[in-house]
Parts: sequence; C-alpha cells; structure tokens
Amino acid sequence: MGFWEPHSSSVEFCEPNYLLTPFIAEPHNAWSSLCIFILALIGFNYGNPLKEFGVSMMFFALALVGLGSTALHTTLHWLWQSSDEIPMLWQALSMLYFLFELRSDIRNKRSFTNLLYFAIVCAIQTVMYFFFQKMFVIFVISVTLYAAIIVIWIAVLVTEDTSPIVRNMRFKLFNMAILSYAFIGAVVWIVDMYYCDLLLPFYLKSGLGGMTLHVLWHIGAGFGTYLAITFLILVRLQVLKKDVYLKWLGNIIPICLLGEQI
Repeated sequence: MGFWEPHSSSVEFCEPNYLLTPFIAEPHNAWSSLCIFILALIGFNYGNPLKEFGVSMMFFALALVGLGSTALHTTLHWLWQSSDEIPMLWQALSMLYFLFELRSDIRNKRSFTNLLYFAIVCAIQTVMYFFFQKMFVIFVISVTLYAAIIVIWIAVLVTEDTSPIVRNMRFKLFNMAILSYAFIGAVVWIVDMYYCDLLLPFYLKSGLGGMTLHVLWHIGAGFGTYLAITFLILVRLQVLKKDVYLKWLGNIIPICLLGEQI
C-alpha cells in the first residue's frame, strides 16, 4: 500500500507504482518532470533580456507544468493531475498571446487589452477543463490543437524573407524544437501509453528500477517547449531590431543575449 493510495487521477502511466519507495508513486516520472522546471528557471533568469512580461509569462507557465507534473507523478491524485494539465493549457495560450503581440511596440497600449482577453480565455479554458476533467481525451485534443496552431505559426516565421544569419538561427531552433517535442517526446508518449503491456516486462527487467520511456517524453517535450519559447524571443528581438545572438549553455541549451557575439 503506497502512501498516496487510493489514487484518484483519471489517467494511469506505465511506471510501476511505489517500486522504489512507498512515498512516491512514480519516482522516475517525478524526477524527470523536475527537468522541465529547471529549464523554465534557466529561461526565466537568463533568457529574457528585455524583461518583457509576455516572456516571463511563458517561462512561468513552463515552470508550473514541471512542478505540476512532479506532483501528479508523486501522488496520482486528481488535484495534482489538474496542476499538471491546466498549466499545459496556459502554456499554449501564453505562447499564442505572445505570437499575437510579436510585432507590437513595447509601449503599445493595446497590449493591456489583449492581455485582458488572454486572461478571459484562460479562465474559460480552465472552467471547461474541470467540466470535462474525467474525459482525458478532451484534454489531449485541446493541447494537440493548440500545439498545431503554434507550430504552423512558427513555421511561417521560419520562412520569412530575412537575412541568411537570421534564417539560420530560426531554422536551427525550429528544427531542434520539432525534433525534441514531436519526434522524441510525442512519439515516445504514444508508444509508452498504448504499448505498456508489451513494454512493462522489459521495464521491470532493465535494472533501472522500473524507469519507462515516459521519462523521455518529459525531457523531450519540456526541452522542445523551451526551444519554441526561445525561438519566439529570438524573433521578437529581431522584430525590435535588436542585436541578438544565441549563447549555448553546455553546448545544448540556448539563451538569447543582446549585443555582438564574442
């Protein structure tokens, strides 16, 4: 009997419950969720050179996703499932808001009105989430729809007629984001969720304490979202005609910095 039983979340994951400790339902899914939170902290502290509210909002939503996911996999409780899934919706909406504001002047008074509209949409989406909470497929469809709109919009920005240097920076971030989120994260999520019965014996015999492919979903989706946010920041700074370059932390994690690259 685990500490958090009986569970009340509407979704089950493949990692065997309480295999390593009676206090954390899914230890590997919990620690890998913290990777998302760490990426958000990096972006929040180092990746917002103009200290724009829209950028802070995107990274804040990403941090909530990481913490909420950690809580969900620790407890498998419906309340913490909400704290994981609602921030994912807010994350998508914050990115859509930023896309709408991408070409606005920093002092644009309409931004406050748009922000109010964004807050209203978030409130409506949150109410709808609780209304359909037991229907996990509704949540998946909503997130997928938002993600598709964001990807298409970003793809248009990639193909804009800009200088070769600008295009190269955009292409690199876009390709990395798609590879990380879609071809690593999303594919792994589908395989792990729908082929759990087939994979579970291998997980148990792997010597990794029941660690599953869901760990790669957290890392891939979290990093892919971070890259997409960084892409939007890059385009925003280029729209404002700032001298911007990418600095790679550990040759892996990009942040946008102002000034000439040294």
